[in-house]
Amino acid sequence: LVHVPADLPSTIASTHHATNSAPDLKSKIGNLKSEIIAVPAGVFLAAFIAFYINVLDDAFGAFFPLYGLGIGLTLANVGLLKGIKSGCATGIRFMAAGVFRLVSFRAINDASIVAWTLAIFLLPSLQDGLLLAALFVVIGLARGLTRVTSATIVAEAKAGGGKGVGLASGVYNLGLDVGGILGPLLGGVLSAGLGIAGMFRALPVGLFALYLGVIWATRRQKG
Repeated sequence: LVHVPADLPSTIASTHHATNSAPDLKSKIGNLKSEIIAVPAGVFLAAFIAFYINVLDDAFGAFFPLYGLGIGLTLANVGLLKGIKSGCATGIRFMAAGVFRLVSFRAINDASIVAWTLAIFLLPSLQDGLLLAALFVVIGLARGLTRVTSATIVAEAKAGGGKGVGLASGVYNLGLDVGGILGPLLGGVLSAGLGIAGMFRALPVGLFALYLGVIWATRRQKG
């Protein structure tokens, strides 16, 4: 008689499962690729806007205190300017719905990106406290509005398709997270090479150039 191990059936079953798992994995990867390709272009645009928001805001937030102290601002001044920016960003979100009734949210988004870019670019040229406060109002409003407009773009894209809601949210939040990681890093590298004032000029210009490229690619895809 031939001895058959007691665990042979389970061994055969596990081997069969391992053999079939490879095609299943390939199928899942293929499905994921298909879902990513099917994500509306607007979601990727919104993700880039989220990336833009966090890169610029985190780089600026990390190095402005050092810059402010260097041009003679007190710690209280730096804290006040930060409070002005955050207060404006928070307050405008509650009024965004009313603003969107008057002006297209896409037009507001573009105007906010331009205003934010110019405000940070011009900041090293100013040292007067009132003028700096005015720039921080612009920066805060722009940040608050772009946060709302980018989320609105995602919501519009979801409403158009109805599928892949989780993936669309994941792509959008990935833009936020990657921006938060790269913002201080890019700010530090550019500040080391150009100085903080130079970083305030180079970073927004570079991001704005990328934004124009993304806008062009998005419209081309829709066309």
